[in-house]
Amino acid sequence: MFFVKQKSKNQLKNVPIDEIKIDVKTGSDLEKQLHMIGLTKDELHLIKRVQPFIIESIDNLVDVFYQNIAYEPSLIQIIEKNSSVERLKKTLKQHIIEIFDGVIDDQFVETRRRIAFIHVKIGLKSKWYMCAFQNLYLSIMNIFDTHIEESETYKELMKAVSKILNLEQQIVLECFDQEAEQLKMKVEAQKMLVRDNVLAASQNLAAITEETNSSFQLLDSQSNEIVSHAEKGSSLSLQAKESAYNGEELLKKQYANLDNINLSVNTIFDDVHVMQEIMKKMKGIVDLVTNVANQTNLLALNAAIEAARAGESGRGFSVVAEEVRKLADETKQSVLNVSSLIEDSNKQVVGLLESLSNIRIKMDEGTQNMEETKSQFEYIVHTMEDTEKQNNMILKELESFAMISHEIGKAFDHLVISAEQLAFIAQEMD
Repeated sequence: MFFVKQKSKNQLKNVPIDEIKIDVKTGSDLEKQLHMIGLTKDELHLIKRVQPFIIESIDNLVDVFYQNIAYEPSLIQIIEKNSSVERLKKTLKQHIIEIFDGVIDDQFVETRRRIAFIHVKIGLKSKWYMCAFQNLYLSIMNIFDTHIEESETYKELMKAVSKILNLEQQIVLECFDQEAEQLKMKVEAQKMLVRDNVLAASQNLAAITEETNSSFQLLDSQSNEIVSHAEKGSSLSLQAKESAYNGEELLKKQYANLDNINLSVNTIFDDVHVMQEIMKKMKGIVDLVTNVANQTNLLALNAAIEAARAGESGRGFSVVAEEVRKLADETKQSVLNVSSLIEDSNKQVVGLLESLSNIRIKMDEGTQNMEETKSQFEYIVHTMEDTEKQNNMILKELESFAMISHEIGKAFDHLVISAEQLAFIAQEMD
C-alpha cells in the first residue's frame, strides 16, 4: 500500500545548520562508510528540514510497514513471542523520526546497534529486514512525492534519504555479521571440543571395546560349554524319566500281582469259612451219633436185664443185647475219635483263619504302601517330565544366548573398526 499522491506546495522547515551534526571518530570504519556513500552534512540538513512531513504521516507510515510485515507469518510469530505489534509501532515511530534528526554520532550508532542485536537475538533473518526497509523507503518516497513540488529538491532529498537508510542498514547488517562471526567462532570452538571429545571417546571406546570383546570371546566359549552341559543334563533327565516310567510300569505289574494274591487270599478265606461251617455241621452229626450210641448202650443194658429175668428163654436175646451194647460202645469210641479229629481240625481252621486275617492285613498294608509308592512314582514321572521341559527350554535359551553372544562378538569386531574410523574422522576434523 502506498500513499496517494496529492501535489501541493509545502514550505520546508527552516533549521539552523549548527543543529546538524556528524560526530564520528577520525579514521574509524564509520567515517569511511560515510565517505564511501557520500553522506554530507548538507544532506543531513535537508533530511532534518523534511522531518515535519515524516512526523505528520508517521502513523500511516508505520501502519503500512506492519501491513506488509503481516505477509510473512513467521515475522508475526516472532513479534507475538517477544512483544506486541502495538508496542513495536511506538518504538518504530520514535526510531524513524530519529533518522530525520540530522545527527550522526555515537548515540545514533549505539541505538541502531542495540536494536540490531535484538533483531539477531529474536531470530529475525536479514532478508526480512532488508524487505522491510525497502518497503519503508518506498513509503517515505510517497510521502515526499506528495509534499515536495520541486523535482530537483525531491531528487536531492531522495538521494539523502537513500544514504541515511543505507547507513542504517550497514550498521544493522554489521551487527548481523558480527553475530554470525561470533556464532561461527562458537561453532568452530564447539567443533574442536566435539573433535577432542570424539577423539578421546573413540580412543576410550576402542580400549573398552577391546576389553569387552575379550570378555565376550571368553563368554562365548563358556556359553558353548554351558550349552554342552545343558545338553548332557537334558539327556540325563530323559534317561531318568525313562527309568521312572519303567519303575512305574513295574510297580503297576506288582500292583496287579498283589491284587491277584489278595483275590486268592480272599477266596481261600471264604473256602475256610465254608470248611469251618462244614466242621460245625460234622460236629453236630458226631454229637447226634454219640447221643444215639449212648441211648443204644442204655437200651442194650436194659435188654440184658430183661433177658436175665426171662431166664433160659431170654438167653439168646441177652447175647444179642450184649453184642448191641458192644457195638454201641465201639461206635461211641469211634465217634469220640472223630470228634477229637474234628476238634483238632477246627483248631487248625481257626489258626488258618487268623493267619489269613494277618495275611489280609499285611496285604492291605502292602497295597497301601504300593499306592503311596505309585503316587511317588507318578510324582517323580511328572517332575521328570517338567524337568525335561525346563531343560529343553533352558537348552533353547542357552543356544539362543550362545548365538547372540557369538553375534555380539562379531558386532564388537565391527565396533572396534568403527571406533578406529571415528578416531580417524575426528583427527581429520582439523
